[in-house]
Amino acid sequence: MIELREYKLFEGEKENWLKFMEEVVLPHQIKCGMKILFQSIYEDESKNVWFVWARQYDSEEHKIKANEATYNEWWISEVRPKVFTMIDKDAVRVRWLEELG
Repeated sequence: MIELREYKLFEGEKENWLKFMEEVVLPHQIKCGMKILFQSIYEDESKNVWFVWARQYDSEEHKIKANEATYNEWWISEVRPKVFTMIDKDAVRVRWLEELG
């Protein structure tokens, strides 16, 4: 199970977002059992900056356990509010992908 996530960054937040991901979000999610496949920054045809990343789960059970561990009270009260100062909540895109072949 692969979860592809795309976040549109607010103007001028690229460096803040990358630092926040590196220092807070990714270490916490990895510690909670998430598998991070890749992460990168892209600019679209309208000059919007996007942070695109993918997480992988071994099973539905793995996904549930990792999400329960990740999105705890600390995340809700401390991390989530900071996230939405840097990314456009209304532009978040999440897709589930399956490998072919």
